[in-house]
Amino acid sequence: MRCRPRLFTLVNPENDQDVFAVGIDMGDEAITYRPRDQFGVHESAKAALRLYSVITEVRLEWDDGWDDQLTSSLPPGAGDCAASDSGL
Repeated sequence: MRCRPRLFTLVNPENDQDVFAVGIDMGDEAITYRPRDQFGVHESAKAALRLYSVITEVRLEWDDGWDDQLTSSLPPGAGDCAASDSGL
């Protein structure tokens, strides 16, 4: 089942204004974007966190307040994820 899309950022743990990457977790995969047009496709936001943590120390931050307009256009049931946190 496909979960509701969720935006996230990977940030410096000491300064959440220092963003390493932004992404969207769609339940069955996550896509990240980094400066200079660097995109990545991952199994989940948590998988992206594990990968980029090898490069630098980052923390996963969810942005759950943005998506009411986007998900209102999804078919009924498409945004449901029973007790799931998008693979976390």
